[in-house]
Amino acid sequence: RGPSRSDTGCVTPVLPSGYIFRMEIHASHGCQYYAGLNGLELYDEAGCCLELTRSNLAAVPASINTLPEVQARGGDARTLDKLVDGVNDTVDDRHMWLAPLSAYGPPVTLWAYFDQAVTLSMVKVWNYAKTSRRGAADVVLFLDDVEIFRGGLKKNKAGRKLAADTAMMPDMAQSILFSNDPDLLAREAARVYNPGDVELRCFNNNVPLQPEDRPAARPQTACRMPPK
Repeated sequence: RGPSRSDTGCVTPVLPSGYIFRMEIHASHGCQYYAGLNGLELYDEAGCCLELTRSNLAAVPASINTLPEVQARGGDARTLDKLVDGVNDTVDDRHMWLAPLSAYGPPVTLWAYFDQAVTLSMVKVWNYAKTSRRGAADVVLFLDDVEIFRGGLKKNKAGRKLAADTAMMPDMAQSILFSNDPDLLAREAARVYNPGDVELRCFNNNVPLQPEDRPAARPQTACRMPPK
């Protein structure tokens, strides 16, 4: 499925161009305290992957290392650079990014900056796999402050029980397309999220409700920092 008008009324443009890419994560798949991703790739009009490094990425909050309780125990490995470390089809949280999510505050926001204008044909996302409820659910994408996509990301159901061997991992990528190129559409068709797969989720004041009771405080989560 190529670019179209989304259910929210946002027109998905063909080959938008700009200098600053922004992703806002407004909700996770059920966890009101955290949201994260395994990986992110941006592709130009020729279908080539644009270079992303830690130096041209920013996020607010930057990661769960902004939390005092995480700092007190020496930090956490789930930092922003993991989005571009090339290890995306994984359940190893040492290759994931996780940030605090506030149900009533601003969204978790991620930026990618470019020195020259880029034209996007596709955004490829790997949702958070360690705990699928913490994967990004409702996102808005911008290029130079112009909204180019508003919609949902599919929950990553790879699960923690899979073997750590990357060769055994399923393809976890999801593609958001901004091109009518037939070859690209055919190649990415299986990775485009089908709205028919959307799970029914109930909200109260924009907070997703779950069958289980919510804890009164933010639950603890940890991923050990690699040895220096």
